[in-house]
This record gives sequence, structure tokens and C-alpha cells, in this order.
Amino acid sequence: MARSAQVSVLGPVRLLLDGQDRTPGGALQRRLLCALALQGAGSPGGDLAGLMWPEGLPTDHRAALQTHVFRLRRLLPEGAISTTTGGAYRLDLGTDALDATRFEAVVYAAAALRAQDPEAAAARLDEALGWWRGTPYDELAEVDDARIEAARLAELGLRAREERFDCLLDLGRHQEALADLEAFAAHEPLRERPQALLMVALHRSGRRADALATYDRFRRGLAADLGIDPSAGLRDLHDAIVTDEVRAPAAPPPSRAAAGSVPRFGSRLIGRDPLLVEV
Repeated sequence: MARSAQVSVLGPVRLLLDGQDRTPGGALQRRLLCALALQGAGSPGGDLAGLMWPEGLPTDHRAALQTHVFRLRRLLPEGAISTTTGGAYRLDLGTDALDATRFEAVVYAAAALRAQDPEAAAARLDEALGWWRGTPYDELAEVDDARIEAARLAELGLRAREERFDCLLDLGRHQEALADLEAFAAHEPLRERPQALLMVALHRSGRRADALATYDRFRRGLAADLGIDPSAGLRDLHDAIVTDEVRAPAAPPPSRAAAGSVPRFGSRLIGRDPLLVEV
């Protein structure tokens, strides 16, 4: 009977075989598993030996790499590590075996589902966000390609949290979301979407003054740190809160981004009712 293998890179690398933790005990074995996962996720990754020994290759690095691949193969299902015609190694566990790939798919699917069923979308995002255990590709923290991919996944994680809060606001659960939203906005003081979501949640909770104070704090922070002003959309939201005309129509589902690129989600049009009517 074929064993089921899953690799987790949303934190320290972990190998699950039939649901049981079988993560290699050796640091180089974990590094090899992480490097193979990075290359399998579509990142260039560079030469596998270079990922294994970034500070300098051992004298006979080919033989050393072969030894580590042999040991890792013994842990994985048969055929999980294949050898290409050029002599390179590739991890072949299927499209759902890597948690980072599954996470990205869930975020896209939930964003598309939110307009029809925000409750189901929020549940899927809650489950996917629970897969995070730390910094992605942590074993390869000094490798540029790994840092780039980790940053992309971190951005996707922020978008997933924003999308989840959007779902809660769509469901009228602003009171439930408020405490987490305040912490999220404080942790991302120069990121606009958390501030907008917090402003809406505060206003709906009867705290208009706090919603306006959130905007003013964000505006001053942007000016001091980046020398820019809030976007027109956030200024419109501020004006709508002042006049008590806040409305938050659902955003259209995002189009699928190319593999390896940071996904882009549509922003809501808030406080532009006259323009919407005219269109």
C-alpha cells in the first residue's frame, strides 16, 4: 500500500507520512527536504548542492549530496525523489503534498467564494491560516531564493487574514472581529487595508470617533515615514464615516495570478455610491 507523504514549509520543515511525523533528525537532511520543496514550488532555487552548503561546497560535494539523497529516499514513498536526465534531483509528491501550495490555492478559492458564501470562505481561511507554524523555508533563511519565496508567502498570509476579516464584516460579525482587527492593524501600521477594515468595524460598533482617529493616525504615520498620503479610497471611506454613509459592497473575485507571483485582490468601492449609480 502506497504511503501518503506531505511536506510542510510554513514554518520549520516537517515531513508527515500517513499523518505521522517523520521529519528527518539531521540538520542537513531537513535542509535537503526544504531545498527540494523550494525547487518543486517553482522557485529557481539554484544548484541543489549550493542550497545544501551555501557557505562553501565540501571536497566531494556530489558524493555527499548523493548520500543525503539516498538517506532521504529511504524515508519517502518510492519514486518521491526522481533523477532528471541532467542528473538533478526532483521531489515528486503531487500537487497537494506541499502546504504552501495548498495554502495559495485555498486563498484564491476563498476569495472567489466570498461573494456567494462568506461563512464558508471564512472557515476555509481559518483552516488554512492554522497551517502556519513560523517563517516559511526557515532552514534556508540565508538563501536569496528562499527569502524571496518566504516573503511572497508572508504577503499571501497577510492577504488571507484581510480576506478573512472581510468575510466577517460581510457576515455582520464586526464585534467578533474587532479585537483581532485592532491587533492586526497595530502590527501593520503602514498597511492600508487593515486600517480600512478596522475603521469599518469601529464605525459599525458605534465608535465613529475611534474610526476617525484610526484614519488620522494612519495618515500621520504615512506622512512621517513615507512622505505620502492615504489613497483616494481610504479618504472616501473617511468622508463616508463622517457623513454616516458607510457601505461595503462585495469585491469581485480576483483573477488567478501567474505561478510564483504575489496575488492581487480587488479592493472594495466604499463611499462612492453616487459614482456607482451613475455607472
